[in-house]
Amino acid sequence: MKVTLNGTCSECYQVTDLILTEKTKEIICPTCGHAVPTLDEGSMASLAKDQSKRAIMGIIAALAFVVAGFLFLGFVTNSGGGVPGNIPSLPGNAMGMLVGSIVMLLVSLGLGFVAASRNYVCEF
Repeated sequence: MKVTLNGTCSECYQVTDLILTEKTKEIICPTCGHAVPTLDEGSMASLAKDQSKRAIMGIIAALAFVVAGFLFLGFVTNSGGGVPGNIPSLPGNAMGMLVGSIVMLLVSLGLGFVAASRNYVCEF
C-alpha cells in the first residue's frame, strides 16, 4: 500500500511530497534532515483506501467524458451535421444523444471534482 501526502517540516517549514509505504520507517525532511516516525498502520490503510477510491472515481470520470464525446458526435451526425435553429424539429435519437451527452458531461465534471478535491497534508 502506497500513500501520497504533502508534508511540511515543523522545523524548516519546507513543503515536500511524501510517498509512504509500509516499509517506510521514518519521514525525513530533505532540507534539514529532521526525522519523525511514520504513520501507524491503521492511518496508512485508511489513507490508501481513500486514495484508491479517488483514483477509481477519476478513471470513471474520464470514461464518462469519453462517452459524452461519442454521444455528442452521434448527435452531430444524426442532426444533419449541425445544430439547427429549431430544436424541437430534431429527430428523437438526435435529441436523446444530446441529452445523454450533457448528462454524461455533468457526471464527468462531478466525479472529477470529487476525485480531485481532497489533498492530505502531514506536518512532521
